[in-house]
Amino acid sequence: MTTPRQRPSGETDPAAPDLLQDPVAYLVGLQGVALLRACAGEHGPEFMAQRLVEIAELLRRPAALGEALPAQPLSVVDGYDEWSSSYDGPGNALLDWEIGYVKDLVSDLPPGRALDAGCGSGRHAQWLAQQGFSVTGVDTSPKMLALARQKLPQQQWLIGDFEQLEAADDSFDLVVCALALTHRPDPAPAITEFARVLAPGGALVVSDTYSEYTGSTRYPLVRDADDGSARYLPGWNHSLSAYLQPALAAGLELTAVHEPRSGPRTDPNLEPIPTPPGAVPNRWLLHTWYPAAVNAAYQGQPSAKFLRWKKSG
Repeated sequence: MTTPRQRPSGETDPAAPDLLQDPVAYLVGLQGVALLRACAGEHGPEFMAQRLVEIAELLRRPAALGEALPAQPLSVVDGYDEWSSSYDGPGNALLDWEIGYVKDLVSDLPPGRALDAGCGSGRHAQWLAQQGFSVTGVDTSPKMLALARQKLPQQQWLIGDFEQLEAADDSFDLVVCALALTHRPDPAPAITEFARVLAPGGALVVSDTYSEYTGSTRYPLVRDADDGSARYLPGWNHSLSAYLQPALAAGLELTAVHEPRSGPRTDPNLEPIPTPPGAVPNRWLLHTWYPAAVNAAYQGQPSAKFLRWKKSG
């Protein structure tokens, strides 16, 4: 199969494959991760035996898990344009959790000129402006940028690629790039560009999550489209070294790093939630069927990374 490649224009390569969303394969995969951890001594023989019983059950394919359906590739621009209508709404717990870490990394910095790279709906820019920063937001999604402009009309909002910024060297005292570099196959070009526009003594703050697909170098974000089909935004699962090496090469000094780890992913007391007929399998609903395996697979795994660098000078 070919690999999804994101074009500079934001269009998805037409050769990018559909991704089969098979609920049985997904859950058997998590059972396998749980079994590997049991083999390493994290769980005992009874836990291991129960996982094998559940795998046998899964292979008989419970109808309530839903059908295996393909997810079609979607460009990042189109994906976030579609997502804009609900992005700031309730139910996206990741955003509230992530912004807290970013605030901690920025809270001791003096106000100045801030670049919000991949600003989306302006959720970070809004807080930065409240702290006295003058904010420039850059994003490729027109609809996301419209939300940001509506919240903060007095700040500057630009359509563009943050790997090729129309800004002079040393233009900003702070650069924030939150949950955006996962959509780039290599974060190095963006980090190098951030270092270029960062003023001496300024700070670069980056946040990103690790892939929910444990062990994979890919991190597709699968979503339901308005027409009921499944689409995915291409993503990559970057190691810490993928961020650290280009930053060090650009002369940045690492001043803080946080790598929070996962707790339980699902409540073991929940009743299993069936997939509605014809609907795309939702992994969060699938987790309710085998909570012991799901929680064992993710427990203690790094879930996100938060980094801050300082530019010398």
